[in-house]
Amino acid sequence: MKLTVRIGGGFAGIVAVIAVDSSTLPSDQAQDLAAEVDRAGLRSLAPPEPARQRADAQLYELSLREGEDHLDLHFTDESMPPDVEELVHWVRQCPGRIESLEQ
Repeated sequence: MKLTVRIGGGFAGIVAVIAVDSSTLPSDQAQDLAAEVDRAGLRSLAPPEPARQRADAQLYELSLREGEDHLDLHFTDESMPPDVEELVHWVRQCPGRIESLEQ
Protein backbone atom coordinates (compact mmCIF):
# COMPACT_ATOMS: atom_id res chain seq x y z
CA MET A 1 0.00 0.00 0.00
CA LYS A 2 1.27 3.45 -0.90
CA LEU A 3 -0.46 6.68 0.08
CA THR A 4 0.67 9.94 -1.47
CA VAL A 5 -0.69 13.29 -0.33
CA ARG A 6 -0.15 16.41 -2.43
CA ILE A 7 -0.91 19.70 -0.72
CA GLY A 8 -0.82 22.84 -2.79
CA GLY A 9 -2.60 25.90 -3.93
CA GLY A 10 -2.47 29.34 -2.52
CA PHE A 11 -0.63 32.21 -4.10
CA ALA A 12 2.86 30.62 -4.13
CA GLY A 13 1.82 27.59 -6.16
CA ILE A 14 4.22 25.28 -4.32
CA VAL A 15 3.04 21.69 -3.82
CA ALA A 16 4.22 19.63 -0.86
CA VAL A 17 4.28 15.89 -1.57
CA ILE A 18 4.27 13.40 1.29
CA ALA A 19 4.39 9.67 0.54
CA VAL A 20 4.14 6.67 2.84
CA ASP A 21 4.82 3.22 1.39
CA SER A 22 4.07 0.16 3.51
CA SER A 23 6.79 -1.82 1.73
CA THR A 24 9.46 0.47 3.17
CA LEU A 25 8.02 0.75 6.69
CA PRO A 26 8.60 -1.49 9.70
CA SER A 27 5.70 -3.94 10.02
CA ASP A 28 4.05 -2.09 12.93
CA GLN A 29 4.05 1.20 10.99
CA ALA A 30 2.76 -0.57 7.86
CA GLN A 31 -0.11 -1.92 9.97
CA ASP A 32 -0.72 1.59 11.32
CA LEU A 33 -0.91 2.92 7.75
CA ALA A 34 -3.52 0.31 6.79
CA ALA A 35 -5.50 1.04 9.96
CA GLU A 36 -5.44 4.81 9.36
CA VAL A 37 -6.58 4.39 5.74
CA ASP A 38 -9.41 2.13 6.91
CA ARG A 39 -10.41 4.53 9.71
CA ALA A 40 -10.58 7.42 7.23
CA GLY A 41 -12.82 5.34 4.97
CA LEU A 42 -10.98 6.37 1.79
CA ARG A 43 -12.17 3.42 -0.25
CA SER A 44 -15.84 4.19 0.39
CA LEU A 45 -15.77 7.97 -0.09
CA ALA A 46 -17.68 9.47 -2.96
CA PRO A 47 -15.82 12.24 -4.78
CA PRO A 48 -16.77 15.57 -3.19
CA GLU A 49 -18.96 18.02 -5.02
CA PRO A 50 -16.92 20.68 -6.84
CA ALA A 51 -16.48 23.56 -4.46
CA ARG A 52 -16.12 27.18 -5.33
CA GLN A 53 -12.42 27.68 -5.07
CA ARG A 54 -10.82 30.66 -3.39
CA ALA A 55 -7.58 31.97 -4.88
CA ASP A 56 -5.70 31.16 -1.66
CA ALA A 57 -7.40 27.80 -0.96
CA GLN A 58 -5.33 24.75 -0.10
CA LEU A 59 -5.92 21.79 -2.38
CA TYR A 60 -5.36 18.18 -1.32
CA GLU A 61 -4.90 15.19 -3.62
CA LEU A 62 -4.76 11.77 -2.00
CA SER A 63 -3.58 8.84 -4.12
CA LEU A 64 -3.91 5.35 -2.69
CA ARG A 65 -2.17 2.50 -4.52
CA GLU A 66 -2.72 -1.13 -3.55
CA GLY A 67 -1.26 -3.51 -6.12
CA GLU A 68 -3.18 -2.91 -9.34
CA ASP A 69 -5.89 -0.88 -7.58
CA HIS A 70 -5.64 2.86 -7.26
CA LEU A 71 -7.84 5.61 -5.94
CA ASP A 72 -7.41 9.35 -6.40
CA LEU A 73 -9.42 11.83 -4.36
CA HIS A 74 -9.30 15.65 -4.41
CA PHE A 75 -10.39 17.97 -1.63
CA THR A 76 -10.19 21.56 -0.48
CA ASP A 77 -10.03 22.70 3.14
CA GLU A 78 -13.81 23.09 3.01
CA SER A 79 -14.65 19.74 1.38
CA MET A 80 -12.28 17.44 3.27
CA PRO A 81 -14.09 15.12 5.73
CA PRO A 82 -12.74 15.22 9.31
CA ASP A 83 -11.52 11.59 9.15
CA VAL A 84 -9.52 12.34 6.00
CA GLU A 85 -8.10 15.46 7.66
CA GLU A 86 -6.89 13.23 10.53
CA LEU A 87 -5.30 10.86 7.99
CA VAL A 88 -3.44 13.74 6.34
CA HIS A 89 -2.23 14.85 9.77
CA TRP A 90 -1.05 11.29 10.50
CA VAL A 91 0.82 11.06 7.17
CA ARG A 92 2.54 14.39 7.88
CA GLN A 93 3.96 12.91 11.09
CA CYS A 94 4.63 9.31 10.03
CA PRO A 95 8.31 8.50 10.78
CA GLY A 96 8.82 6.68 7.45
CA ARG A 97 7.37 9.39 5.21
CA ILE A 98 9.18 10.81 2.20
CA GLU A 99 8.69 14.53 1.56
CA SER A 100 9.40 16.67 -1.47
CA LEU A 101 8.32 19.93 -3.07
CA GLU A 102 7.00 20.53 -6.59
CA GLN A 103 6.20 23.67 -8.53
